[in-house]
Amino acid sequence: MTVAPWAVARSERDLGAPLWALAKGLEEVARYNAARGAGRDVKQLKGYENLWEPRRHGRPVRINFKLTPEGPVVVGIFAKQNDEHQKRLLDRIAGWLSD
Repeated sequence: MTVAPWAVARSERDLGAPLWALAKGLEEVARYNAARGAGRDVKQLKGYENLWEPRRHGRPVRINFKLTPEGPVVVGIFAKQNDEHQKRLLDRIAGWLSD
């Protein structure tokens, strides 16, 4: 799993992701890569394609990724406040990818 070069800056600037959420998201990506994806539970949330909710206790962080031939690429990291907030941010990320 890689992180798009613009993903962290854009998540902070355009999604309002707090630094703790960005740090947690990047930590989970590193954990996933250290395990080479084996045995990692990438829980894709029902009704959302390519949205990962790391199975860790604490505040809810979401990692949005797109699948590529080289593997998953993170395109957004954010802290979920509620379902409506999550949908708004996912719509915003979808707009980035369609540009």
